[in-house]
Amino acid sequence: MGSPSAPDFVRFLVGSIVDQPESVELYLSKDGQHDLVEVRVASGDLSNVIGRGGKTAQALRAVLDAWTWKHRVRAHLRILEEEEQPQGALVGDSTRSDDGAAEASAG
Repeated sequence: MGSPSAPDFVRFLVGSIVDQPESVELYLSKDGQHDLVEVRVASGDLSNVIGRGGKTAQALRAVLDAWTWKHRVRAHLRILEEEEQPQGALVGDSTRSDDGAAEASAG
């Protein structure tokens, strides 16, 4: 089994500190030789991800840097504000099933 991708790792990190992990959206694009992982969270969770003075965001980037060094990949993290448009394509979430949620709400 291979190692997780940078977006999978970011989803794990961010999902563990927000109140609504199901609303975490990830976007992936190339930034030169690096992957650019953009994350959007529910508006109420933005302060949890950024932290006071950006300390939490800085810590998330430091952990991602350590992870990327270990796995020999290059990736950057960008936290999207509420109205900010992502540069990359939406990364699917293999851990949740939107079809199942739609069926549950319909029934």
